[in-house]
Parts: sequence; C-alpha cells; structure tokens
Amino acid sequence: MFHLYGFILGFAIVAGMHASEWFIQKQRFNIEKKMFERGSLWAIVFGLIGARVYHLATDWSIYAGKSMLSLFAVWNGGLGIYGAIVGGIAGLSVFLYRNQLFHAKNIRDFLNALAFGLPLGQAIGRWGNYGNGELMGKETMLPWGVSTSFDGQKFHPLFLYESIAVAMFWIVSLWCVKKNVRHITIRLFVFYIMWYGIIRFFLDFLRPNPAIVGSLTVAQWWSILAVVSGIVIEFKLRKEYET
Repeated sequence: MFHLYGFILGFAIVAGMHASEWFIQKQRFNIEKKMFERGSLWAIVFGLIGARVYHLATDWSIYAGKSMLSLFAVWNGGLGIYGAIVGGIAGLSVFLYRNQLFHAKNIRDFLNALAFGLPLGQAIGRWGNYGNGELMGKETMLPWGVSTSFDGQKFHPLFLYESIAVAMFWIVSLWCVKKNVRHITIRLFVFYIMWYGIIRFFLDFLRPNPAIVGSLTVAQWWSILAVVSGIVIEFKLRKEYET
C-alpha cells in the first residue's frame, strides 16, 4: 500500500543527506563519504525511534484502546522533532564511540553537517503532515487558513509555518556556506537548535489541545531548553576561539 507520508518522509531524508554531503565537501571536512553515510544511518534510525517515543509520550491518549500495531505505524504520522533531534544525537554518539571517533572535532563536524541537511529535510517532511491532514492549528479566519472538511472551518496551517521557517534557515545557511562565512558555518548546529527552539515556542500557542506541563506545553519547555543550551554552547565556543 502506498503511503504519501512515508514517501515524503523518505524523500526528505534523501534530500537532507545530499545537502549534508555537499556541505561536507564545501567545508572540506575530513569525513569520508562512507563514514558519514554510516553515521547518518545511525542518526536516522535512532532519530526515528526518538521521534516516535516523543510522540507517544506526549499524545498517548490518542492510542488508548487501539491495537499494539498502531503504536508503530509511523507511516500514519506521529513523529516529534525534539525526539528526533535527541535520538539522532544519541545514535551519532554511539556510532562515533564504536568507531573510536568520539572527540570534539568529529562531533562538531558531524553535527554541523547534519544541521545543514536537517532543516531542508524538515521543510520537505512537514508537507507529509499536510498529506495526512495533521499538524493543523487552531481555527482561524485568515485567508491562508486550511480547511480539512466540507464544513467551511479553516485552521492555521502549522505545517506550512514551520516548513517556511526552517526553509528560511536553510537558505541563509546555504548563503553563508557559499560566501564562506566561517563564524556561522562552524556553529550551524548551535544556531539551528536556537532558531527552531524560538519558532516552535511561539507556534505551540496555535496548537489545539497540546500536552501541557505547568503553564507551557511540553514542546515549549523543550524549546526553552534548546535555546538556553544553544546560548551556553555558543558562549563556550566563542571563548575557545578567542583563546
């Protein structure tokens, strides 16, 4: 059976991988293509697992009373970006450690390469949510609202907002690579997690019935963690380059 979501997700992964490999060549990283592909495979597999676990943890009520198979049916949607990022980093770390490559430079180069391809893949992959009729926000009267039924109700297209936001990050990143703006490209992963943290924090105000902890959604707490972590890492990197 053909699943549009799975097809778009697969295309997004391939596009992101090719973008990352191009980034490695332009930056002249000492990473062999086969080694990067193997490391990326670990990151992708662990990322998909992490993305699904995150979704199940935050939206468990959706699966109450359903079969066990539904818990693994990722082709029907249900992948959380923050789970994917954490899982991907974990998978990459395991790969580097197993291959005795777990040191600062390799970690930084791999993460920056993945951070170049990830937003492109993410921008494409979010259209899979549209194909599944998911990731719609609260009701809106705005002209670009999307209708999911014939009753005339329109909703904020959160998939489109996020797709545009991460596509903008990728376009700026592409410009920085072509112009050889080194102080940006060597911190690309840091800037990505901060950028995504900011846009996701505000987009979650438009989500209907999100998982909430305290006064914020679960994703907003993760967004705050992402931004704060990015700031801390940036200050640490800046201090290292200045010494």
